[in-house]
Amino acid sequence: WEYLYGALSVVGGEAHFAHLPGVSLEWDRSYLADLAASDPEAIHVLVRDQAGFHLREGDPRLPERVRLLDLPPYSPDFNPIEKAFSRLKAMLRKIGERTVSGLWDLIGRLVDIFKPDECANYFSSCGYDPD
Repeated sequence: WEYLYGALSVVGGEAHFAHLPGVSLEWDRSYLADLAASDPEAIHVLVRDQAGFHLREGDPRLPERVRLLDLPPYSPDFNPIEKAFSRLKAMLRKIGERTVSGLWDLIGRLVDIFKPDECANYFSSCGYDPD
């Protein structure tokens, strides 16, 4: 198993993805540390579900300048990144030959969707208006 972690910026339109070999509190800490290092001056606020492999606010392993807002349980539709992962899964179902290289090509195309100038359109399509 391999996992794709991701976050989308509502304000700046950036996307941040990381391919990691698993899900665990330690891999989550690793992803959050990488996200925090991507802009060390920013305070990164993440809206997340309450999966058991996600760190919680107040956990000493949480990197500095990272804040977490937990969604209510069983409400992933409120998180725009979940729609991105749903799009990836739909794209995966449509490919004929399922190979590792095909998967990486598909992930690359999905990540290309989330360039800063495209994120505003994506959030609008999810019904989110930052203003």
